[in-house]
Amino acid sequence: MTIEHARALFAPELAEDDLKEVVRQIQKLQEGRGFLAAHHEIPRLQGDIWSGLPIVRISADGHAAARPARAMLLSNTCDIAEENARDYRAHVTYVPVVRISAFERMLTNGGLPQDRINSIVQSIRLNESTRVFFVEAGAGLEEDCLAMLDQAFSASADILNAGHCERLAVLSDRGHWALVLKMSVHFCRLREGVVRAAAQ
Repeated sequence: MTIEHARALFAPELAEDDLKEVVRQIQKLQEGRGFLAAHHEIPRLQGDIWSGLPIVRISADGHAAARPARAMLLSNTCDIAEENARDYRAHVTYVPVVRISAFERMLTNGGLPQDRINSIVQSIRLNESTRVFFVEAGAGLEEDCLAMLDQAFSASADILNAGHCERLAVLSDRGHWALVLKMSVHFCRLREGVVRAAAQ
């Protein structure tokens, strides 16, 4: 990330020296390491990676099929905490988590040349892509993975109590900060260059 990127995306009003510090911190996040914690006593946290959550695939003819898979929780921690009283059922929003090797195979099967695949994967490992969030191997993840931010699903939060669902990994503070930053850009990019005039 450059000074120009930081000014356009996050802080157009900051002084040059402050922007340089923003860029330095973001570049440290782009190293993609130190994102996982071994454990946390709070049983459900934003950014957790779980196994066994239903992922639905819809074919071109509209046929839907669900299968259990790994997923990252995007819902904020308070909204999915079991101890919080609610007037109606809470849902959890999550995105599929795929092994980077499987992602590379998908690109290969799609016919992309190897040099282009290498460039895409390198960009992903630096967390430069706004569509995915890179997480390194560790905790319950045996290899580097991607959280697919543009493939969100929701289900009753009660599913996290199902016997077939298990928490595999927890984000560290650095990892959680990186995820929130990435979600802010992916879902809420304020400086999109579009004029939205009020209806007359």
